[in-house]
Amino acid sequence: MLSTFTKKCLLKGGFFAEIPPHVGKYKCIDGIDTYLIFNTTDPTFNAAFFTSNSILFSAHSFKCFEDFYDEHKVPFSIITSNRDTPEKIFPILRSKGFSPMIELSCMILQEPLQVAPYVTDLNIQLCKDIELQVELYAKAYPMSKRDARPMVNTLMDLGYESYIAYVENIPSAIGTLCIFSQGEEKIGYLGGAATLESARGNGAYKSLLNKRIDRAFECGCHSIVVQANKKSSMKTCLNFGFKEIDTIIMHVKQLNFHGEF
Repeated sequence: MLSTFTKKCLLKGGFFAEIPPHVGKYKCIDGIDTYLIFNTTDPTFNAAFFTSNSILFSAHSFKCFEDFYDEHKVPFSIITSNRDTPEKIFPILRSKGFSPMIELSCMILQEPLQVAPYVTDLNIQLCKDIELQVELYAKAYPMSKRDARPMVNTLMDLGYESYIAYVENIPSAIGTLCIFSQGEEKIGYLGGAATLESARGNGAYKSLLNKRIDRAFECGCHSIVVQANKKSSMKTCLNFGFKEIDTIIMHVKQLNFHGEF
């Protein structure tokens, strides 16, 4: 039986972290949790969550959170849950021009495997170099450095640790870890994974999974969660012992995205 805290971590992932005032804004509109991160036009960082608490949703609600994002002139995404989102919301999303673009598997690992499913000699290092992270994300997603920089700054402000995998001494992949806690319960959240196209197939992502999983359990986490793209990283996560709990869908008007959320 998963705790309420664990379920929230699974559903909201990186958005579960408390957003500092200088980083962005949070607002609850008729049960809809809306998040806005300053200085980025990437809708994956400006998202509204429609869950079981969204029963008060109406056309007026939609107008309210549209205004919330329009005030800052940023595009946004809408995230729904296969298990929790009220059915009445989907026709309204379609009428507003939103379509499902990305399916993410909400997955959990509650104990480390006795034998690591993948062993590699790749060099994995903790990275605090902002410019290196910006360059790697910009090349790997791909995305502009203009959007990558506030993303990296935000992750660091929220307490994420960033790890880089080196393939033949070249920074080739990146992944992050953030630890959320409530009382005695600690959960590790894996996110922000990206690999250079030229380095794919060398085990960089699997090596980063190994490193972050080990780090999370070393820090006393009771479980580890990840939101994995069903078309890419989900299969690898299953091989590492993660189990799927739910599926969330990101609805957008225009978006380029892959990997972990």
